[in-house]
Amino acid sequence: MEPQPHRSGTSVKFGYYRMMAAPDGEQERELKRRLVAHFQNDMGVLAMYLTAIEYVNTPDQHALALSFKLAFGAKESQVIAQAGDVYAALYPRGETLHMFCQSDKNEYEIRRLFDPFYQNPRRADMLGKKTRLHLSMTAHVSASCVSGKPLLEAVREEPILPNESGWRFYTDSSQWEDSANAETWTLYQVLNRSPEFAEWLDAPAGTALWRLSPKNKWQPLAGKAGHGEPPRAKEPFKRYGNLIPDIQGVSVPADEEGRTALALRPGVAPPMGIHVYYECLGCGEVVSSAAREAKCRCGNIAVAGGQVAVKDLAKAHAFKQK
Repeated sequence: MEPQPHRSGTSVKFGYYRMMAAPDGEQERELKRRLVAHFQNDMGVLAMYLTAIEYVNTPDQHALALSFKLAFGAKESQVIAQAGDVYAALYPRGETLHMFCQSDKNEYEIRRLFDPFYQNPRRADMLGKKTRLHLSMTAHVSASCVSGKPLLEAVREEPILPNESGWRFYTDSSQWEDSANAETWTLYQVLNRSPEFAEWLDAPAGTALWRLSPKNKWQPLAGKAGHGEPPRAKEPFKRYGNLIPDIQGVSVPADEEGRTALALRPGVAPPMGIHVYYECLGCGEVVSSAAREAKCRCGNIAVAGGQVAVKDLAKAHAFKQK
């Protein structure tokens, strides 16, 4: 388990070592200049910090420490080796430079005391005044994104808990995924994966976005071929009062067009998925199987904990609609 950071007014402690402000002499400034020159075109290096370090078992013996924040997928060993070569060229007598690749949580604590001497331009907007207060808020990240696939679709729902942002991220929302393998990330983690998303952090609930690949900009889902109308989550639901919007942020149309009926069988788990809905024939309401928690007015259909419960199958109709 990662040690919990402990921050004082001038230092931050991580388990067996403590970081504090580094000297700012001519040699330290030259080291920073050389490191920036070497890594400025490396998209894997998001930020660098130069601090002093002391270990718990050897207090009062300070050394230089270089901390990196790396992009997802960057090769840590390669970055450390290159930084070591830069340092050795400036300090030929064999002085030690302690190097760390920091986690999101540790870098957040370091940044609260020390400014990075280098920050990747792609990430510059991410930690601006506009978004800094939001970084500890949480977002739902699908299993495919957790496993390493890119974040390509996003929708913002009304948050339920105080620290929730309401953002949900997917690679392809049309593909069913096991919700047990999804994770809750902080927005700080999300932006380390996709710094370009910073400009959308404050978008209102009902916003739905997509991009073709990580090289493309995020844009409203209305611009995605085959998805039809733009998100309408702010419009009142005329018939489906309890409907939770799907990933596209669009309520199910009142007509039957585009629906594919799904079988409901006794003793077989009801189908689930981003685009799977249940219509109660008793009260007439429709519930999304992707909702975190929802039920129809009469209680015949309920969704909770990643499962669908139907009391009377004869009074329920399941369908898929994109």
